[in-house]
Amino acid sequence: MPFFRLNAPPLGVACLSAYLKKHGPRDIDLHCTDFRLFKNDVKTFQYLGYQDNFVIEIPDLPLILNIIKNHRESKPLLQDIDKILKDYTRARPLNFFKLQDQIKEIYNIVDSHLQELIRSDIVLFTTYETNLFFTIMCSLLLRRRKPDITIIYGGPHVTQSEYSRKLALKLGVADIVVIGEGEKTLLNIVKAYKSGKPLSVKGTMSYIKNRDSFLTLPVDLLDLNTLPRPDFSILNLNGYLEKNLELPLYASRGCIFSCNFCNEWRMWQPFRQLEPKKVVGWMKDLNRKYGTFRFYFMDSLLNASLSWLDKFADILLQNDLDFQWYGYFRANMPKPLVEKLKASGLCRAFVGVETLSEALLKTMNKKRTAINNIESIEAFASCDIPLEISNIVGFPSESSDDFQKRWEYYIDLITKYQKIDLNIESFQLRPCSKIYGHYKEFGLSIKKWGSKTANIIPEVRDIISQIPMSVKGKPNHSQILERMRMMEATFKDGYLNSRFEFMYQREFLKNALKHMKNSYKIILATSNIYVSQAKLKKGLYLLRHENQAYPISEKEKIMLDSFNDNTSLSKIIGELSKRFGLGRVQAKKIILKFLDDLLERDILFQIIP
Repeated sequence: MPFFRLNAPPLGVACLSAYLKKHGPRDIDLHCTDFRLFKNDVKTFQYLGYQDNFVIEIPDLPLILNIIKNHRESKPLLQDIDKILKDYTRARPLNFFKLQDQIKEIYNIVDSHLQELIRSDIVLFTTYETNLFFTIMCSLLLRRRKPDITIIYGGPHVTQSEYSRKLALKLGVADIVVIGEGEKTLLNIVKAYKSGKPLSVKGTMSYIKNRDSFLTLPVDLLDLNTLPRPDFSILNLNGYLEKNLELPLYASRGCIFSCNFCNEWRMWQPFRQLEPKKVVGWMKDLNRKYGTFRFYFMDSLLNASLSWLDKFADILLQNDLDFQWYGYFRANMPKPLVEKLKASGLCRAFVGVETLSEALLKTMNKKRTAINNIESIEAFASCDIPLEISNIVGFPSESSDDFQKRWEYYIDLITKYQKIDLNIESFQLRPCSKIYGHYKEFGLSIKKWGSKTANIIPEVRDIISQIPMSVKGKPNHSQILERMRMMEATFKDGYLNSRFEFMYQREFLKNALKHMKNSYKIILATSNIYVSQAKLKKGLYLLRHENQAYPISEKEKIMLDSFNDNTSLSKIIGELSKRFGLGRVQAKKIILKFLDDLLERDILFQIIP
């Protein structure tokens, strides 16, 4: 379900599909419906922790309880939701009319595509805190159309949020919740379902109604090196590859650290890593199958082992693969290794810095110093690698001096290196994090959901009364708001973001030209381009773009016209060969040279496989 950024197909679905196809019954029929392909520009709630202080447990709880209540009373799911939305949007604050329209629009999209799900016996949902409301909405619509359907929840949010699991199970929204790693658990669920046995297998939570209790069974962890390559054939890849010629992969699960603010490390325990050779083999296989040559590693951190990373780079270089790859790094990167990674294809890096304050780094349990952070930033930036740096604003006890020094450092850094983007988030209290369980030790206090919310469905009042709603501490709400506004006004006003993405995309496209297949299509990424129809002297035409003018040849004009007509590279090659008596190899070289020239003129294009 929406909403998670649509930059790559869901890796988790591909992993589950591969495992079930390898180990499951032969007659199993798998299908994936990704509602992000229908709508991807809205969220139930926004990541606005600096505008509100809601705990990321079930921040849209009133909306969720309202539609469940309507379902139980056989009313339209969205009946009276406007009454809830008035309080909801005022408290955050959010635009009432925009959110009202978004909810109705997603409801209609889900309702119109239900038939794809109803024909299944089992429907599984991947949950994030951003899509829980719409996941529950879809589940309730399914229950109405097919009461005996089996609904299973899994994914990060229900793994990390105990209260989300309990509400979904006790209110009958989901039948089973998968906690953590899902491949073996799902296989056992399928086997149990086919044999008519209970679905409460290892790795799940279930609700025992006659005892009013919950049963949680621990998961059996897998040896990653025995797992098959993720299976993307279950997905509509055209919906993704039209946006990016990349696929997600993983080289490890888990994290060797446990920062106090983070709950991601709790997803997979203990940390496990694939053999570098196996990862490269997957990359080669996916390149052969789909033509993709850029890979987005979803690991919590790629540099848990520097020796592993060094070996991985060696294998890529030895095979002369010319792939691009990127992912997340801890601020522990010596420059010589960064140089080797760039040579092996590293095209972008996300570095978890969070703060440059020594005191806050200790409080966060980052096990890094400010000098470590700066050295790692410099290592990537000085190697001309596009770099995104994560920052937390308003972490408990952050002083104005801590913030001011970081703000000034980033101004100097971006001025010096250019290819820097900042990921700015306010501090958020997340379930399963160490702070969540020991918030008082960090000077925080929490407020739980009140009786007005708890009484929407009295049957689960005992659960709702335990759920934290909001958090308070130092710095206070207004101070965090002021700092976030300052960071966004300086670094997120659109100019720096667009400049960073432009430079990154241009470098990607330059590399992409080495991998061009004749079946690919080229579409110009801008409409602000004009070619004069009248010839200049010597058979030249004039290309205008962004107040600049360039003379182009008749061959180049034909190519531009073909790009706009959504014509395949093969047909453009054929046209040039026919009109100018060129060999196909020579014609392709001319096309690729012209595309490279466009990039030099800051004219971007899109490659469609």
